[in-house]
Amino acid sequence: MRSSRLLPRLSFLAFLSSLGLGLVFAPTACGTDNGQKQFGPSFDLDGGNGGQTDATSSTDGSGGGTDDSGPGTDGGGSADGGGKDAGSCTNVLAVVSGGTTSAFGSIYTQGAWKTTSLATNVSGNPGADNPAGQSVPAVTSLGTSFVAAMRTSTNAVTSVTWSAGAWSSVATIGAVVARDTPSITTLSGKAHLVLQGTDYKFYHGTYTGGAWDVATDPVGGAAALQSFGPTTPQIVGVGTEIVGVFSGDSSTDGGTGGLYDIRYSGAAWTPPTSHPAPLSYFRANPAITALAAGGAMDLVAVYVDTATRQLQWTGRLANKSFTAPATVSVTALSDVGLSMTTMANGKLALVFWGQDQKSYFSLGTVSGQLVTWTTPAALVSGTNPATTSPPSVTTGVCGDDAVATYATAGNAYATRLRGASWTTPEALPMVTNAQSAAAASH
Repeated sequence: MRSSRLLPRLSFLAFLSSLGLGLVFAPTACGTDNGQKQFGPSFDLDGGNGGQTDATSSTDGSGGGTDDSGPGTDGGGSADGGGKDAGSCTNVLAVVSGGTTSAFGSIYTQGAWKTTSLATNVSGNPGADNPAGQSVPAVTSLGTSFVAAMRTSTNAVTSVTWSAGAWSSVATIGAVVARDTPSITTLSGKAHLVLQGTDYKFYHGTYTGGAWDVATDPVGGAAALQSFGPTTPQIVGVGTEIVGVFSGDSSTDGGTGGLYDIRYSGAAWTPPTSHPAPLSYFRANPAITALAAGGAMDLVAVYVDTATRQLQWTGRLANKSFTAPATVSVTALSDVGLSMTTMANGKLALVFWGQDQKSYFSLGTVSGQLVTWTTPAALVSGTNPATTSPPSVTTGVCGDDAVATYATAGNAYATRLRGASWTTPEALPMVTNAQSAAAASH
């Protein structure tokens, strides 16, 4: 039996204890592609819980009500609409939002928002192993442009780009179909996409010269070497390579798969490397961000501990090994998805969906091989709204340290981090029926 994703955050362990459940962690098994599962003993099409989904009630009695903390639908509540020097700033922020019937591209530049309707949709259909989460767009900057990818309501993957002030027409990426939201990053002037196919295997695609390839490159290697898992790896470009992290799977024993990392360099993937306990919750995508060059660590990853649902962090050292996992905070709990970015000041901004379906954040300060985190707090002060998907965060523009986006009551919002506080959320203009939103900046 699995716990509900909406258990009160402070009562999860007590709930397990009351049921008399013991957690037994078995080492993940390796095998071939002949039916044996390479990472984790097994998983099936409904995540191993017999077709049942987790409960959808909210601990605060809210089912995703309206957000009364933002300004109007014009998306602006202040004279400059954003950062301290927004009127003269040449940086650009892109937000892609949408739901099962529509998608929108919103651009913030020169102190103003502009939204365009995109001829695609962002699927509201969650993956079978992640019934709690909505598919979220994947967006990355590519020079002075942006590239976005979306899992649609038919499980196809589409892409749009923004360049020279305009959004492109929608393109379908090959003939691939995806079970989960894709992940995207930039490396050496190319956009790279990783997705989870309907066969649970991971595939890689590249955007270059204005077009995507067929996105069928097997992550990890061909045949028996190809990696797979319950949710999509999260990837980031670091130096001359792409690094990804993902959760293994053991759905027959409650999802106690381990955390794995994988690398892409020189047009080839390395086999995954497993990480020690605490184990990674198989329904929650980890988060990953690159750090500035020259430090003791070049990236940090955060994931959800299976047993406690507490967030754990680990950093990668110069020799490609990772530090021992450590807890972000005993009050940082999640069941679904995380998002993290490195700010211009070198600090980390982490946002996550709490077990009450509301968004929270913690800021990390990197020092050598350590990261110290602030106590988690509500992303929106005052009335923190329940949202329909996990929040997303990107590096800020025009004097802001970071920008977080989320969707609630059909609207998409952006809020800006300035120091240790987030601004009053701005409703993105013209966006309707949104279930998720994600951002990138340059």
